[in-house]
Amino acid sequence: MARCSLFSTPAPFFAEPPISGKGSAASGPLLKLRLTSCSNGDILSITVSHLVAGAYPRLTPAQWASLPGAFWRFVAAEQGVHTIHLPREAVERIREVAGGGPIPGPPVSSLDAVQAFLAVLVNSLGGKPLVARAPALLTVNVELLHARLGLAPRVAHQLERAMGNTIQILQVPGLTPEDARSGLAMPTGASEVSTLEAAVQINARLIRRRLIAVRADVTGTLQALHEQEEMASLPRPLLAANFIAKGDSLKTCATSAVTAYPFHEIDFGAGKLKYMHGFTNPWFERFAYIKPALGFGTGLLIQLAIPAAHASTIALHPLWSLMAPNAKVYSPA
Repeated sequence: MARCSLFSTPAPFFAEPPISGKGSAASGPLLKLRLTSCSNGDILSITVSHLVAGAYPRLTPAQWASLPGAFWRFVAAEQGVHTIHLPREAVERIREVAGGGPIPGPPVSSLDAVQAFLAVLVNSLGGKPLVARAPALLTVNVELLHARLGLAPRVAHQLERAMGNTIQILQVPGLTPEDARSGLAMPTGASEVSTLEAAVQINARLIRRRLIAVRADVTGTLQALHEQEEMASLPRPLLAANFIAKGDSLKTCATSAVTAYPFHEIDFGAGKLKYMHGFTNPWFERFAYIKPALGFGTGLLIQLAIPAAHASTIALHPLWSLMAPNAKVYSPA
């Protein structure tokens, strides 16, 4: 486990070029330029997206306006952004651990495993249960479109109208009493290593189980894409008003599909990159932003936002030596 300063990054900032939504009614770019300072991890310019345009369609304007300011505030002294590089070997090891053990359930993907790993890391740092218990939820990102879905031609045609964002925020229910009876439960009296491994395995199974349920009905995928397109099509004056009022305190917290941008040949000092675009959302106190580590080597690049109080302990967590000893954490200087 290597801990580095962001000063060691060759570029003065990390940039994500803008992209226009495909097939939406929005006339301008859905996502604005985002700059992250490499010297201290500060967000210099954050992504503006459809979620900023109205928080969420189910909120009325009165509810949106009544949300407390503290709910939106992003204060650098309270949240630290750490950049983590997981080499391919680390990703494979995390998936091996997440898919192993006596925990029942279908095979998990690398993204299932990494998100389960990060959930255990963040919960452990925050003193929270390593695995959520219902009614608590684990929130992850999942692909809405997948090459193995085998969609019918008429459905595929509908999907062509959807905007480029094909990632859905998925709420994963925590453990229930029924899970315990089926063998999906945290061990009691186990060593720290066994407990951490079991927590990653259970979270990965919960994520995969929820994802299978979502993908079992393609109408759910179409509905999610339709909701995203609706959010992206809200009037720009509403977008501007909300961004001016609360935009300086939003949090970047989710990812979208990899896209080749018109400017993707630009070299910012870290190699030629194809970026994943993200969106801001104020609903999460802690979040991880995951993308391929193109330009930084193999594996995944993660931006993890956690309270600054945990900054000195993140690189010392036993999860690293257990599953990802060759990972690198770039912390705010």
